[in-house]
Amino acid sequence: MAYEPISIRLGRYSNVSSDVGAGQTQQSTTTVVNNSNPAFQPFAQCQNFGHPLEPFEPLPVLDFNDQRLYAAFVNNSGVDITLVLGSILVARIGAGILLRAYGGSYEITQVNLYLGAVSAIAPDIAYLSYVECIQ
Repeated sequence: MAYEPISIRLGRYSNVSSDVGAGQTQQSTTTVVNNSNPAFQPFAQCQNFGHPLEPFEPLPVLDFNDQRLYAAFVNNSGVDITLVLGSILVARIGAGILLRAYGGSYEITQVNLYLGAVSAIAPDIAYLSYVECIQ
């Protein structure tokens, strides 16, 4: 099966140029493959969320969902967050996926698909943004 690459320019309908010093600019272009691979399914619906975390109180982030195809998590706070692939009953700081402060992130994709519950915990007030996409 042949794949047709599609060139996508980052930004609003145009190239993105950024100043990299001494009058030089850097241009970003991303190439993705047309979704003709039957092993991957397109998303039908995505929901965006954002929740504050209280110190040392586990937060249930996502429930088990057998329709999940994608999820992304971003730490929008100044303290590290531990993302736990499991319920709040097993959530402990440092025992999971570390999302570093100021933008640490993690993705669940069709390559590493996890359908179970996801929770989070932090040692101080924090804020977690996330998205879940389903079939």
